[in-house]
Amino acid sequence: MPSDSFRAEMRGMTVSDWQAVLLGAAEIFPGGVRSAYDVAVRTYQSALPEEEDGDGQLVRLDEFLKSVGDPPPMLIEQLVPDKAIVALSGKPKYGKSLVLLDILDSVWRGFAVFGRFRVNRPGPVVYIGMEDGRHEIANRWRRRGTQRDGDADVYICAERMPLGTSVGVEALLAQIGAMPKPPVLIGIDTAREALGITDWNDTGEVVERLRPLRDMVARKVCSVILVAHNRKAESRDQVDALSGSNAFSSSMDGFISAYKKEITADDGIKLSFHCEGRHGMRGEFEIEMDSANLTWRCSDGGGQADDRLTTTQRQALAAMADFENSECTGPQLAKAISRTSRWANDVLRQLVAAGMAHDTGRRHSGTSGSPSVIYRMSLEATQTVDLSGSTPIEKTPVLPLCETPLEPPVDAGEPAATTERVCEQASTILQEGWEAL
Repeated sequence: MPSDSFRAEMRGMTVSDWQAVLLGAAEIFPGGVRSAYDVAVRTYQSALPEEEDGDGQLVRLDEFLKSVGDPPPMLIEQLVPDKAIVALSGKPKYGKSLVLLDILDSVWRGFAVFGRFRVNRPGPVVYIGMEDGRHEIANRWRRRGTQRDGDADVYICAERMPLGTSVGVEALLAQIGAMPKPPVLIGIDTAREALGITDWNDTGEVVERLRPLRDMVARKVCSVILVAHNRKAESRDQVDALSGSNAFSSSMDGFISAYKKEITADDGIKLSFHCEGRHGMRGEFEIEMDSANLTWRCSDGGGQADDRLTTTQRQALAAMADFENSECTGPQLAKAISRTSRWANDVLRQLVAAGMAHDTGRRHSGTSGSPSVIYRMSLEATQTVDLSGSTPIEKTPVLPLCETPLEPPVDAGEPAATTERVCEQASTILQEGWEAL
């Protein structure tokens, strides 16, 4: 056991020094990482601020509700709460990793997940893939076409990251802190690889290994989706279907469980899901995979269109309807509402993903340059979206190019359709094991 003098010497180390010591702990201390972790706790325990007890005062219900305020909107409507930890589960070879990629890709773009579930707060996402290897992970993103987006807010770790310890989670937080903008969602594939649990039926071990991730989420960092396995045997309900101790399912804020897999006539995959949890997570849905680009869509076409559109998307759709045949290019939409072409193109792509518009071809906007995509309102948008009550986008005088804003004004509480990307900052955050796509 390390002496008191050694622990005193450790107090003078920087965080990076400590990380180096802990990562090499197996060679330094008998007992490996566990001994190093115990040393770290004893060394710094006295420096941690003590938690203060509350006053324990009784408050009238109306005052309590006013002090708490309204709950934040879900990150993905009906599917993933904001600042929550959710299990994405299914039996082996159900395609859970591909489903996770589809969710992450939709969230950073602001597209409706599976064409149905609205993303309320688009933003950067992190994918930590520990099972499939670098080349397989890269190939999956290439097939989705994401590599063509040079400013994609997707960050990848294709190496094992031990997230069942406080040290591992703090190392992840250090890398997150170096990102230009914090992520809104982290996908971890898989829980078994990340948590390092030796006995999934040991309640104490499961709880202990999950605590660092739960503490991270409790600090309001971002939402987390953990890929997990279901039992091979049939279960009486989807909570019991999760493999291992019930301590795992009870530690989750919710779960999205694939309970049925079908092979379609064209050799595609159809999955049936049950969703249940806190903050409105409840329901059943089916998704089918396009094997060409590994994207998933709800089998029923996505439900009610109005429920899937943000206010900004509805406003852009209303402006689009004013064009002849309800079709336009990104530059044409941008000019009509005095916004940037980049913003207009982003929103139009979101409408395509939501099934509200179609890519119908290309058109040259001038004598030089690349042709622009022509977008047309879909039949579903014409028939199901009521634009009569939409607040029109306020038209502003056209600004000189140097003064054109990067993003349009948005309603209070409404996320912008795009995320500001700063290339100079992004180039500084690439660390070993990380790649910005």
